[in-house]
Amino acid sequence: IVNGYAFTRENNQIRIVYAYMNDGGVRKFDVKLIKKGGFSRKIEDKEIFKNTLTVLNGTVAWDIAGNRNIYKCIDIDPMTIFKSPAVQIS
Repeated sequence: IVNGYAFTRENNQIRIVYAYMNDGGVRKFDVKLIKKGGFSRKIEDKEIFKNTLTVLNGTVAWDIAGNRNIYKCIDIDPMTIFKSPAVQIS
């Protein structure tokens, strides 16, 4: 992910993360694809979801601990992000 940049858009509880990739592309990841329960419960809260979204370990992540600890974050497999739908940029 380029320059550690990812952002989110919410629309009626649909949570989408846009990730800017090293290859110049942008991927759209639908967070609802994460199975409910366990660690994902931590990011179900709207404010936690928005305020902890970042890039760690070279991928989309949520810094739950708040200290950029790569072992205490929720991160998405980079290949999952890469395989997500590409977004056309005009």
